[in-house]
Amino acid sequence: MVAMEWKDWLQLTPPAFERRLRRRLSRPISHNNFIELYNALITVADGRPREVSAICQAIVPLFRRRGRDREVLLFLELQARSNLSARDVSAAFEALDEMSDEDQSDATRKIVLEIAQAVWSDMDSYGSSIDQRPRVLAAVSRIFSRYAENEQLVRIYLEAANLYSRHGATQSAYRCANDAEQLAHQIESLPLLVEAWQTAAAIAAEENDYKWSASAAEQALSGLKELRRAPSAALLSNLAVARMNLDETEVAIEHFCAALKMLPEGAANRAAVLINFAACLRMHGEPEAAAKQLSFARSALGTEEWPDTRLELELVSARVEKELGRPDRITAHLAAASNHLDDLLAPILRLHHRRGARERYIARIEGLCRSLPQQGPVCDILKPLVSVRCNALGDWLSILDWAAAIAKRPDLPEKERLALQVAVRRLGAFGAPHLYGYREKYDDAWSTSMGGPVWDELSMLAANLGSLGVPPPLSRVALSETIGLCEQRLREGHCLMALTYAGDDPLLWCLIGDQYRRVTIPGVATLAWKLAQLRYASAEIERSVFAAELDGLLENVGPVITPLLDEIAGSGCRSIRFLQDFGDTLPLTALTLEHVGLADRMSSGEFEVRMVPAIYPSVCLEAKHPLSVVAIVDGSDNLLLPRHEGKAFAALAEAATLLTVDSSTEASVSEAVGDADVLLVSTHGQPLTQFTDAFFAQMGSAESRHLISVESLQRDAPDLNLSVVVLNACYSGSGSSRNYQRSFRTSDLVTFPSLFLLNRRAVVAAAAWKTSDTAGFLYASLVGSRLKQGFEPSRGMASSIVNLRRMSKSEALSFLDFVSNDKDRSAARARIAKAPKDGLFSNPYLSGGFAVHGLL
Repeated sequence: MVAMEWKDWLQLTPPAFERRLRRRLSRPISHNNFIELYNALITVADGRPREVSAICQAIVPLFRRRGRDREVLLFLELQARSNLSARDVSAAFEALDEMSDEDQSDATRKIVLEIAQAVWSDMDSYGSSIDQRPRVLAAVSRIFSRYAENEQLVRIYLEAANLYSRHGATQSAYRCANDAEQLAHQIESLPLLVEAWQTAAAIAAEENDYKWSASAAEQALSGLKELRRAPSAALLSNLAVARMNLDETEVAIEHFCAALKMLPEGAANRAAVLINFAACLRMHGEPEAAAKQLSFARSALGTEEWPDTRLELELVSARVEKELGRPDRITAHLAAASNHLDDLLAPILRLHHRRGARERYIARIEGLCRSLPQQGPVCDILKPLVSVRCNALGDWLSILDWAAAIAKRPDLPEKERLALQVAVRRLGAFGAPHLYGYREKYDDAWSTSMGGPVWDELSMLAANLGSLGVPPPLSRVALSETIGLCEQRLREGHCLMALTYAGDDPLLWCLIGDQYRRVTIPGVATLAWKLAQLRYASAEIERSVFAAELDGLLENVGPVITPLLDEIAGSGCRSIRFLQDFGDTLPLTALTLEHVGLADRMSSGEFEVRMVPAIYPSVCLEAKHPLSVVAIVDGSDNLLLPRHEGKAFAALAEAATLLTVDSSTEASVSEAVGDADVLLVSTHGQPLTQFTDAFFAQMGSAESRHLISVESLQRDAPDLNLSVVVLNACYSGSGSSRNYQRSFRTSDLVTFPSLFLLNRRAVVAAAAWKTSDTAGFLYASLVGSRLKQGFEPSRGMASSIVNLRRMSKSEALSFLDFVSNDKDRSAARARIAKAPKDGLFSNPYLSGGFAVHGLL
């Protein structure tokens, strides 16, 4: 048989290839002829790696049954290499495992180890993100473990530990470092133990556990002394960082100087040591000397420097300039730091790794923002402010839009299209944008209980699609894109607002046109308000006490922000877009309602206050009339009016259809809501803060199932058609900034409104605290009537808040006429029988909890 015949066979499907080969093996085929087949497959493997792998997978069992051991090894090796070309690391290493099981010779050992080593050296070829590296390292480690390549195995663990640590995945980082240390102990290798201790010192420093970091570094120094070896510059620098953060700056300076003597000009990590040395000199009270070292660091920066080194350089430089009394230079450093944070995040795909990387820098960037003047050009504050307000929700929205756009490409292979759809659905169910803390903790490439491989699958898919010219999944949340969106909103006449928290008191930033202004919010007042929210949610205080706390907050904070509101009113801004953070600190709608001019404009639909949980553009659709409405109600609850809200809303909005769904239905959200335009949820609610992990939060009461939950929305909300969502339930707008593992310092406040925004078009109305079901019914009725009048959804919701606050008794009674049940209507009328003629709901507690939520 000649090679040309094999080429003809390559057009066959793998099963057909196997059947034909089985028949052909009735006559002898030499090993050299199979070498020709191997070579024929090699010629097409680059362009068709999956097909070549499938052919090998089909014929290897046939060779095994025929006792053709050399061919088994030959085609298993080709199967492994083909899978690597297709970026399928798991399948490749399964083939290598088969090779190792098949033959224990030194020749096979050498081949398998060479392939594993090559994969380790080229990790980034197997995905589009660096957080997929541990998957590759774990696969390589299994080969090294099989062949007792213990020194290599220790270094694999330490490399993974360092990457996990950089991304804030502390549990995984410490676990890898501990495995390295245990193995080094097991093989009695003191040099490897020293490396493990040095890595532990670096991880502890990243976690601000400087006492443990110093202890681990000293342990490493002791080991080196026993080995009669000099310490590395990296170890001395790690120890110096720990000592300076333990206020032992003189000792730290000695260690830094010793480290720098060991690093010649042009050394790879010299710039990083100089930056840390400068930070130490600043802490020691020598800012001029610190500035000199920073100048040296800039000169020492190499082209391969990690973005976090450049980021540190800018942050330390900004701090030194502040202490040197040169605040005008801080702006440039903050802008550069924001760019480098964006560079740092760009190659990271996992949302929780991106959050972990952000957390390390937010407080420092916010702290430096305090050094800026109280007012100035927007360009001075926009970059740093946006960089600390980007979050996992915006990241996930970018991935969703990326996947949706790719699915429409005619040149996309059907297999890739299906794989992408499956991966995105699985990630929504696994936990995106909010991941159960236990899953986050054990998202570890060496863990048998993890569910994180779906992130690696997406990374692999993105890498494959990159060859078709497809942009990265997170390109829409690159800093330049996000800044451009904010600038567009400012040009359109919207005001951007945000709080920053570093320092004693929060700062409220207000951006209008090309100028910003900021005020200081009394920290004592906001702390008291936050405590009141938590205590009220836990039923520790009565409604009257909570209402009094709200009044107190408005009295204390109102005068502080009134000048900002005056400026907003005077400039004719179309809205306030508040960039939500982790704190849920200010009831901004309630505060704005106290400003008569803005409240008047809001009432007429000319102005709105919008909570923005992600800096991301919404999909603009033409208004649809008449609307289809779905109302979710709890048929078994003790509330009087919620069961009538759907009918009243639909009648006032002149909706085309109304479907009422019981909140306890076993259907999915997608099945229950269908293609409806409007969703009205009229049930009990509960605060998200009552859940240890918001992943398990649901609306309704704690005792029964509720259709609307964090888990169900993450899975189904991206595909909903909804443009209007009214969550008429207590605490429906409340948020949680934690999971089972940790609290978030990033702007990752989990709320039901934010999850409804996953379809990129909805606008959501919700209440931040417990509401009166009478007020809720009337608010829903007002929204319905505003939609009928042609208001944009967000403007109609905002207008309804003001008009609820100003509603007269006669207006309230007219809306109650839409309650079809005579008994319930009479009971509802009796509730307000003794109410004043005007301003039934003027108390901030009754109307100020409502807010509008939407994308930027």
